[in-house]
Amino acid sequence: MLDFKAVIFDMDGVIIDSEPLHEEAKRRAFAKYDLVVPDEVYEQFKGKTDRDVLQYAAETYGDGSIDVSALIADKQAAYANIVDTLQLIPRADTFIQKLAQQDIPLALTTSATARNQKRAFDIFGLHPYFKTIVTADDITHAKPHPQPYIKTVEKLGIDARTCLVIEDSYNGVLSAEAAGCMVVGITTSFDASALKKAGAHHIVDTFAELETLIGF
Repeated sequence: MLDFKAVIFDMDGVIIDSEPLHEEAKRRAFAKYDLVVPDEVYEQFKGKTDRDVLQYAAETYGDGSIDVSALIADKQAAYANIVDTLQLIPRADTFIQKLAQQDIPLALTTSATARNQKRAFDIFGLHPYFKTIVTADDITHAKPHPQPYIKTVEKLGIDARTCLVIEDSYNGVLSAEAAGCMVVGITTSFDASALKKAGAHHIVDTFAELETLIGF
């Protein structure tokens, strides 16, 4: 059984199955500018912000004429057009509810914009469960930098070592581990070996496994 005082969730790939939607939205935005971006770039930038990946794509595969702000806006618009197909990661909502029933503080540390975070929480009714939220709009250094999790821990007001983080991405695990948190990697986006390499202390495939791990 794990000993913790708070649980910090990533969102994309942990609570919501949004990674395929974000990838499709990026592809649609890239197509508008005739950008041909290799598949490995999507994998490389999982867990980072839209600005990180879109700026990299524009600078690396563009001709120098692309307005990154316009590219970001196009990606966001494409995502908005398909977000109604968004689904939860299986049992994520049940796990969140069980934690809340035990009065365990819950926090969110996401590379998504506040707009996308609020949209997802609206869809699935998650607002009541999370009092501490850090989005891409709140930071200056994105994952894998530890700042997102350091800021979340500071807002929680507890020791990082007593925070259990649930992450699905290589960059996210790096960020949380560097901030001093205990990290569980869930294999919804990366395999166990990648998450372990990034520094995850425990690996699970499902929330059912995580419930067993923590003794629910």
